[in-house]
Amino acid sequence: GIELDPTIFEMHYNLAVAYTQDEDYLNAIEEFKKVISMKPEHAISYYSYASAQNNLAKDIKDKKIRLNEKNKLYKVETSENEETQPQEQPELTDKEKKLVVEYYNSAIANYEKFLELKPDAEEKSEAESQIQNIKQTLEADASGEQ
Repeated sequence: GIELDPTIFEMHYNLAVAYTQDEDYLNAIEEFKKVISMKPEHAISYYSYASAQNNLAKDIKDKKIRLNEKNKLYKVETSENEETQPQEQPELTDKEKKLVVEYYNSAIANYEKFLELKPDAEEKSEAESQIQNIKQTLEADASGEQ
């Protein structure tokens, strides 16, 4: 079967990493899902997947990625001079806020899965501090919403 071909795994993994480096977290997440379904024991995939989810949540919060009326995420196009003032963007919708929380929680779960698979990883402290940062962000957002 396909899952036995390591070249296909490598291809998807490298593609996911390339998307991440290109800050295309939507596509990175889709590729990491495939990678993890092919090799559920590949620890670093969970770390990278979590990072992509964390960054996507931040991009939605920063209104760089929005949800359209068909519930599809898309990148907000900004011209060069708009980089400095993207404040004309409307407030986040409730669906977008919910999505941010979902991506953050999923990122935490994937960082934790990474630590479970590789408790002695050199990225351990980085993963733990990311988990703490996300939890603090979620708490701050939740308390700010009341």
